[in-house]
Amino acid sequence: MKEIFKRFPVHLTVLALLNIYIVFVMATIINPIEFETSNLSFVRIFEHVYNILLLGLLSMSFFNYLLNENNKALLLFSGCLALTFFEFLLIGYYYLSDEMSIIRFVSILLELSAFLMFYFSATIKREAIELNDYA
Repeated sequence: MKEIFKRFPVHLTVLALLNIYIVFVMATIINPIEFETSNLSFVRIFEHVYNILLLGLLSMSFFNYLLNENNKALLLFSGCLALTFFEFLLIGYYYLSDEMSIIRFVSILLELSAFLMFYFSATIKREAIELNDYA
């Protein structure tokens, strides 16, 4: 974390502001919706915590890519990006419009591509990463 603060202070500031804005927008989408459950506050809190964790994962994978700049880090960042967009599209599908089946189709494609990217990043050998770093 010290290296991130030292090398990327502007990136970190802009990303933190974007994350705060996205959490605010997601809260305005999720909070007014009434669920048919006796644990409404728990569902909302869980949804907000989950969204914050997803944005944190995306941010950390972005900084991992900036620090390492190799294929494995790029695949991890791309997978996290696809997974985050998948979840946010799913929120739009569930909470805003059930009738737009294209959103559901695109979110499924993003989910599959995210897990494929995670699989490919996991199969990259350590020696190949080190060779790319020196090339």
